[in-house]
Amino acid sequence: MNKDNVYTFLLEYKGGTYLSQIKAESPQNALTKWSESLSVKEIKGLGEKTKEQLIKDTKLEEPCLIEGMSNVWCATFVLANNLALLHYVQTKTI
Repeated sequence: MNKDNVYTFLLEYKGGTYLSQIKAESPQNALTKWSESLSVKEIKGLGEKTKEQLIKDTKLEEPCLIEGMSNVWCATFVLANNLALLHYVQTKTI
């Protein structure tokens, strides 16, 4: 039986905070699945081209485990000349 983890994502971008959850096998897989699932209509200033770049970037990004924390990662991206700060937490194993 394949166990997927639930990851909770907190994105800070262009003055907004966006929350979502993804089921995935690993932190890297979660990051990619998260970027692919984003709705450009729900995130201020995120268009299709910017989303495409984010998907490419997440496939190259190595999630950074936050020192002193368990199951918490951070990643940063520059999207259309704006900083996108992302934190995500493994919140459950099912």
